[in-house]
Amino acid sequence: NLHLDQQGRLWVSTMEGMACRDGEQWKRFGPAQGWTGDHVRSFAEGRGKLFVTCSNGKLFEFVQDRFVELPAPAGESGRGYLGTVDEAGELWVFQPKYVGRWDGRHWNGGPNLSIDSVEAMGCGPARDGGLWLASKRRLVKFKSGQVVKALDLDTAPGAVWSVHEDRHGVVWIASYDHGLTRVTPGGPIERFTTADGMSSDHLRFTFEDREGNHWVGSSGGGLMRLKRRLFTTFGKESGLPEANVKSVAPGLSGSLLAGTFGGGLALSTNPAAVPTRFVHRGDAQYIQCIHQDKSGKVWAGSYSEGLFSWQDGILKREPGAAPAGRQIHALFQDSRQRLWI
Repeated sequence: NLHLDQQGRLWVSTMEGMACRDGEQWKRFGPAQGWTGDHVRSFAEGRGKLFVTCSNGKLFEFVQDRFVELPAPAGESGRGYLGTVDEAGELWVFQPKYVGRWDGRHWNGGPNLSIDSVEAMGCGPARDGGLWLASKRRLVKFKSGQVVKALDLDTAPGAVWSVHEDRHGVVWIASYDHGLTRVTPGGPIERFTTADGMSSDHLRFTFEDREGNHWVGSSGGGLMRLKRRLFTTFGKESGLPEANVKSVAPGLSGSLLAGTFGGGLALSTNPAAVPTRFVHRGDAQYIQCIHQDKSGKVWAGSYSEGLFSWQDGILKREPGAAPAGRQIHALFQDSRQRLWI
């Protein structure tokens, strides 16, 4: 496990102990420095405090360059806890069937979090200082011990390992058996598994870098990066009748017209929505150029069938353009609204 703390120190937990890189120096922590845990299940930091929960159930606070072991909570002995720090700097720990809060002296029971099941649970800090708690079917946010948001999940995130909220308020849930779940602030849910290109469904964490990329660490599948798509390709899988596109033009109300060479004119009513579906206009098969005039009327020049116009959903041949020939390569409208062919 890795953790970059608020002072810029890198904490590295291994199967053989704990180490910290502070500046250019490495320091190892063992029993002489108070470290008697195994490997770290979670790092939890807030309000200048750093806590560590271990897989064997031990919990520590890092105080004055050494680890101080906390009293054991009332959860299942020998089983690890997930930990996170709230806006007051208090440590919350979670375990199936147990929620506890450390006030600096005692463990206190957690509030009623309206969780339908705590058998598969994960937690993580919210960006505004609250906490997120994920179960099999619900995602709950609470602040100051009170539930402030609850979302029903129409698909179970699996056995949760970690929960992370990005800069846009999107919550990412990494599971160790069902891949990655993405929950937007409004509630829509997306699932990413090996069927969607992930290298593994056994995940450990997500991390958002300064450029907005999301890094996903797995158990056995290596490291993955989810990057915002800059280009979107529209092919036959999107309903385009022909992959050979000679010309495109904007339509009305955000639509898109594509002139294909062999599949006629294709219309996408909302190309901003991906994946899109095209409506095929097949009277003119081989379109070489498209022009939309100032009235919104679309002109299409074909390879062997002359000139066509498209308006109000109707595609028709323009017989008056016959002197221009049947093979049209370019269209242009001048300042006097005349169409040149």
